[in-house]
Amino acid sequence: MGSRESAAYVPVSRVRRRSARAQAPESPRAQARAPSAPRRDLVDWTQAQLADGRHDGRRRCHRAGQEGRNAGRHAFWRAQEAAASSARVLRGAAVQPDPAAAVEGPRRAGRASGDRAQNEAQGRQAPGVPGIRRPQGGGQGLLQELGIYLLSFDRPGYAESDAHPARTEKSIALDIAELADNLQLGPKFHLIGFSMGGEIMWSCLKYIPHRLAGVAILAPVGNYWWSGFPADVVEEAWYVQFPQDQRAVWVAHHLPWLTHWWNTQNLFHSSSVKGKNPIILSKEDTALSQKFLDRTYKEQVRQLGEHDSLHRDMMVGFGKWGWSPLEMENPFAGAGDEVKVHLWHGVEDLFVPVQLSRYISKKLPWVIYHELPTAGHLFPAADGMPDVIVRSLLLGDE
Repeated sequence: MGSRESAAYVPVSRVRRRSARAQAPESPRAQARAPSAPRRDLVDWTQAQLADGRHDGRRRCHRAGQEGRNAGRHAFWRAQEAAASSARVLRGAAVQPDPAAAVEGPRRAGRASGDRAQNEAQGRQAPGVPGIRRPQGGGQGLLQELGIYLLSFDRPGYAESDAHPARTEKSIALDIAELADNLQLGPKFHLIGFSMGGEIMWSCLKYIPHRLAGVAILAPVGNYWWSGFPADVVEEAWYVQFPQDQRAVWVAHHLPWLTHWWNTQNLFHSSSVKGKNPIILSKEDTALSQKFLDRTYKEQVRQLGEHDSLHRDMMVGFGKWGWSPLEMENPFAGAGDEVKVHLWHGVEDLFVPVQLSRYISKKLPWVIYHELPTAGHLFPAADGMPDVIVRSLLLGDE
């Protein structure tokens, strides 16, 4: 009896495992009808393939972009080497009547020098003094009368002149001297600078005065942070500007790295000059503005983009200078009356308030100041005004 009891005892768990193994498998049709969980290894493999596809796509895009950048760099350096073998790409100050940029003219020293004889033979003038670009009206007669050869060129980042991200107010003056040497203009020459180019003339007076035979500064941009300006003068000039121009100038000085974004964003009004807002035109400027609108070269002026041209000008012009024009001594003190510096500004100028130039003229008695009561910013383009400026600079006419 004891043996039967021991033989009959089987744990329940063992019975259940045996019965599970003893069950017959379902038919293929039943298996097809029953929902089944996906195989884990198949899911992992599919996800891995998708991830590899995404990574491969990213790698291909990155590789294509890198190849494009490398090709661009190689083309750039090939062009640089070719240019270096023939002529230096110009960098320098603007001398044309454009409130924002330099305009047409010789781009490379070799080409400008080579074209001089051809220009003279064909009776053409080299573009240069504001408003005197082609043989029209009295400009050509004045050139022939005084035997003047005029030359203009593009500042860094404009038209065909290379961008120069590290440029300063000093580097531009040195570029002008180097350009004059490349063109064999002689030991001394006259300079005329307008607007941003006018501000550059102060740098030329400081760094290359020994190369200058005379300077005309036309409606120059002024830096509100130059030392030597009284607070009331700065405040008066500051509030002549429109609010959007105040903000643009403030950003260029305090947050230069934000200048490009500020002048291209659409959240706030950016610079009136950059945006060509007509509110910044005085009565006389409105009449003269068509001359600028009709320029055939205006699309070429900023072909390298606004960041390396106009915005870079703003960062340098309104940036932190290590010196101030108001603290300059007369660089021609030992030259008698041979070298003259003329400063011209219109009272109705809304691009560049006249108050800064007016105070500079009082602070620097060696500067001959011409204040035009009804003129705006574009006065150098007015009929007959180029002749007046040139005669004043070269002949001392008032």
